[in-house]
Amino acid sequence: MSDNHSIHVDVIKDAAPNALVYRIHGIFGETSMSYRFLDHLRDEMKSEEHADRVRVVFNLEDVEFLSSVGVGILASCYTTARNANKSFVLAGVSEQAARVLEITGMSGLVPRFATEQDALDPDATPLPGN
Repeated sequence: MSDNHSIHVDVIKDAAPNALVYRIHGIFGETSMSYRFLDHLRDEMKSEEHADRVRVVFNLEDVEFLSSVGVGILASCYTTARNANKSFVLAGVSEQAARVLEITGMSGLVPRFATEQDALDPDATPLPGN
């Protein structure tokens, strides 16, 4: 689906009435596209259109590689969501991405769920390590 230098993001606005879902594909963090995505997310969090969205879900199921730059972008997205009074969670995190999140300390900060559906379920329990 992607080459060695690409990222693609699908924004799903109808997955749940109170959530925004971002399905990320490819290499996360190594291209200017990752930074454009961050700018886009910041704009969306400030928009009146999404004022009622209280949960932001990043589905990393199709992320081929999460770089340290990608972790920095995730941290910035987490802060942006929190500053907008929204929860920020991850879904479908690969083994490689989970290791990077653990090494950087992000795994204890951002709740992780096995699937996107679990991340959207207010009664679901995050994976251990959160």
